[in-house]
Amino acid sequence: MTDILKIDFNVDDRWSDLSAFFDKFCPWINDGRGADSLLDLSSCSYLGPYAASSIYAVWASMKNQGKPFDVKLPSGPPPLKAFCKFSGLDHYLHKGSRPNEDHPDCETVPLRVSYSPRADTGSPLIKLLNRHIQLSSESEEYLRLCLQEVTQNIADHSESSFGGVWCGRFFRKTNEVRIACVDCGVGIRGSLERRHTDIRSSSDALERVFKGGFSSQSRENNMGLGISHLVNWVRTMNGSLAVLSDNGVGLADVDSELTVFHDLPFHFGGTGVFFTVSVNEDQAQPSDEY
Repeated sequence: MTDILKIDFNVDDRWSDLSAFFDKFCPWINDGRGADSLLDLSSCSYLGPYAASSIYAVWASMKNQGKPFDVKLPSGPPPLKAFCKFSGLDHYLHKGSRPNEDHPDCETVPLRVSYSPRADTGSPLIKLLNRHIQLSSESEEYLRLCLQEVTQNIADHSESSFGGVWCGRFFRKTNEVRIACVDCGVGIRGSLERRHTDIRSSSDALERVFKGGFSSQSRENNMGLGISHLVNWVRTMNGSLAVLSDNGVGLADVDSELTVFHDLPFHFGGTGVFFTVSVNEDQAQPSDEY
């Protein structure tokens, strides 16, 4: 009998929706599934880079373990069907055509696997944005730093067997960029506990890395400032950030100088970094938001 998990709500790029998704998705993954298991997303009317990166990262991890699951993608509405194509979900999960990120209407950086940090990690995102808007030099530099910091953390600490998965999307109507980077490694608490034995919980581990100065020091020059720098950069760009790891989440928002940490009722095997930022522009170009 097919073991089906049906997601019958939209998974928008905000923590409230993503949390509701993980609350159903994680127990289904962690508790074991039948040989013919299916993640049914056909009733969703919205999926974005947050959901796409999370689904593909877990799918790739389970495939590496010999425990793949099938995914039924939405067939509409047209913008969502286009996103499944341009994000690469259809390509990777259904062997559809490879996404054409040079399409003039494309507003999505397709799913990418990052094994190690590179100076040009953010280049596909910068290229996409510069096709639609005149990106300020400050916004371009901050976006490069954000992506490089996240991928550096994955390489240094996650021990993820396939690296991390990231995806980005530009929204012209609001001049927002939404980016997600997800790995299925040991998690932030699992990494820090090797050096800091007094960590009480996953939310405690997140609170420490948001503050800065705490590191597993997997490399000699690790200073434990990566996430704290990311928090500051996201706030500088009038954005919001959620970092999910194990059964904890840390949240930061430009509207508040406070960061918030919660323990969660589910366990995610790895770390997800999700952030939305505003980009400065002088001249927006029309598009169909794919």
